Amino acid sequence: MLTQTDVQRRRIGGAIAIVIGAVLVVLAFMAFTGRLGATDASRGASDEARSAGADSSQSADASEDADDSGAADSSDTQPSDDADSSDGVDPSDDADPSEPPADVKAPLVVLNGGGTDGLAAAGQTEFINGGWEVTAVDNYFGTPLNQSTVFYSSGDDQAQAAAEALAEQYPQLAVAEMPPDLGYTGVVVVLTGDWAPGQ
Repeated sequence: MLTQTDVQRRRIGGAIAIVIGAVLVVLAFMAFTGRLGATDASRGASDEARSAGADSSQSADASEDADDSGAADSSDTQPSDDADSSDGVDPSDDADPSEPPADVKAPLVVLNGGGTDGLAAAGQTEFINGGWEVTAVDNYFGTPLNQSTVFYSSGDDQAQAAAEALAEQYPQLAVAEMPPDLGYTGVVVVLTGDWAPGQ
């Protein structure tokens, strides 16, 4: 038969066991809840990281599209070299390559030394068409010449350069220093029977 002391001991032991069990249940609940919170936090952080990566990727794609669009616009608006070269007009295209530079030209006197009517006038037309100025046309009364000749005044470098340029343009002409008895200065062309306009 249990004594009153034994009953009290059992009651105390049962109460202690109940308290310990309750504490264990609370601790287990807290540990479980903490793991769930950590898992949720980890999942939330992972979702945020994925979301940030997606936003960064979309931003990079948008930046690349903008760069490509800007490059295309720049290429569309940049002037074309081919267009400039085709539209531009080179003033030198209109120049006759056979004509000597203007700074070596000089006014001409054209004389008929061949005895053919209109020879000096034909020469005048030819030289004017070639870009030269003709100031006088007349007959030649000097020593007969075997070849059409362009004369220049002695000591006149400019007249000599012009005479040489004229002979280069018209190879039929010989070049010589002007004789003192010719009665002219500058550049004088004496045409003889060998002169053929246009050759």
